[in-house]
Amino acid sequence: MRHPVLKHMRVRDYLRSLVTHELAVGDAIPSERLLCERFGVSRMTVRQAVDALVVDGLLGGWCSMGVLRALVIDSGR
Repeated sequence: MRHPVLKHMRVRDYLRSLVTHELAVGDAIPSERLLCERFGVSRMTVRQAVDALVVDGLLGGWCSMGVLRALVIDSGR
């Protein structure tokens, strides 16, 4: 029996692929709103996925005008 992939893991895997194959260091990942719409998940689920990549050292963040943006800090290449 196959186990369904948890929602935050699908988002995390998508972002990991984006970071390692398409984005450069300093690039921003797609917005929370866009990721929520794309995957049909809540903002909390997206934040869980982003937090996992922050812990892994692939993403970091900065705050501008009250909005937290996640930036690529290591492309993993």
